Amino acid sequence: MNGRRFKKVSSDVAIGGVCAGLAYFLGLPTWNIRMIWCILTFIDPTSTAIIVYFLLWIFMPSWDETPKDYYKISG
Repeated sequence: MNGRRFKKVSSDVAIGGVCAGLAYFLGLPTWNIRMIWCILTFIDPTSTAIIVYFLLWIFMPSWDETPKDYYKISG
């Protein structure tokens, strides 16, 4: 894979850092993941995206320090 780990990024937090961590893991800009998550939240009438977000927020580990290459990817 890309050598990145799936962890929250605490320095780029909108709510909990989950989207920032997912964006870093996938190598995509953070705003793309946030936009996709918002669209999924509005489309899904059962709020599954919100439940998944909060579960990840609680159980997903955080980086001790922001990865050095994070800002190159997140744009």
